Amino acid sequence: MKILLTLFSILLTNISYANLLPLAASYDGVGGVAGAGYSHEFGNGHKVLVGGVGGDLTAFGGLYTLSFNQDFELSFGTVFFDQVQLTTTYERGLADDEDNRYLLNLKGHAYALGSKLWLLDSYLLLGFSASQFTVEFDSVEDGGQNEINLAGANLFDIETTQIKLSVEGRFYDDPRAPKKGLGVFTSLSHISGRTGQSDQMLLDYGFNGVLPVSPFFTFIGKAKHSDALVEVNKKYDTDSEVRDALDADCSTIADAGERSKCERLENDLVDYIVDNNNRGTALPIGGSGGPRSFRQLRFRAAHTAVYSLEAHTSLSQMFKMMNKKDTDLSLFVFHDIGYADDDKTELFKKSVVSNGAGLKLARGTNSINLQAAKGSDDSSSWSLAFGSGI
Repeated sequence: MKILLTLFSILLTNISYANLLPLAASYDGVGGVAGAGYSHEFGNGHKVLVGGVGGDLTAFGGLYTLSFNQDFELSFGTVFFDQVQLTTTYERGLADDEDNRYLLNLKGHAYALGSKLWLLDSYLLLGFSASQFTVEFDSVEDGGQNEINLAGANLFDIETTQIKLSVEGRFYDDPRAPKKGLGVFTSLSHISGRTGQSDQMLLDYGFNGVLPVSPFFTFIGKAKHSDALVEVNKKYDTDSEVRDALDADCSTIADAGERSKCERLENDLVDYIVDNNNRGTALPIGGSGGPRSFRQLRFRAAHTAVYSLEAHTSLSQMFKMMNKKDTDLSLFVFHDIGYADDDKTELFKKSVVSNGAGLKLARGTNSINLQAAKGSDDSSSWSLAFGSGI
């Protein structure tokens, strides 16, 4: 469920910059949303952001940031979300399983504390965050949006605590507002507290590169890897243990079609939970983070990787369209390639790709991207997405 929190945090940041100007976004697998927000800076480094979104994702939240100086800041945020419908499947790796989709109807809340420390003239960025979030399952629907009878199954609320440490080397011309150079990053997260699931650690690492070849034309390269390290929960690491914990009695459903749906969902859940508890699950790939012709969270496995190459043409520079120095409108094309496998030695033996184009309106390190893509497995998608970073 981390994707929901990530999307909302980016939404909150961008709509707050707009100061009550409504903005919209659409993510394949999550749906369309519209939001508005407000930001205010007080004296002595205090800043408050509040905002909300509605549509296929309903959420409201706020963020308070205290900057002690230009190099150190603390922040605290909270978000409450409701009426969230998330598309998912329970296969792992790069399986083409879109015919077995489920729609999860969710609600919940989250709290997070974070800090940033800039060192060495801003060329080194250290980060720390601690978050706690609760996700409740209202219901599960099949691909035709028909609710599935769960026959009394215990779908535990997800109570998750995550601690994250990150380090980033920002070898850019301007580390705070990069136009040229290379950034490398790594982070280590510990995820715990989920009933019926193993605790795990996530090791994420990668790079971002910016290469301008003229005032109008820039190449951007990105790479991100994620590896899961799991501490196996011995109470829920076998098929029979997980099936007993779910305690679904599909045999009590009289209608044969409904009984079949219940049995399929039970089997899919059991297989996925057993694999997750024994192997762990790295950061999913697909959607706005790439490969972009697939929906959000499309591919999950113990090891994932995604590479992207983008070519940007600055319309602002070419036609002198923008007066503000930190604002730019650009047209871009991209190529994404993604990998996901539970066996790291097999990770790069199979891939999925996406190719597409888009329009990007950037203000500093925040942006709004309208993009469309086609790719492997006859996939195609478009999104109006908020972004943060290069």
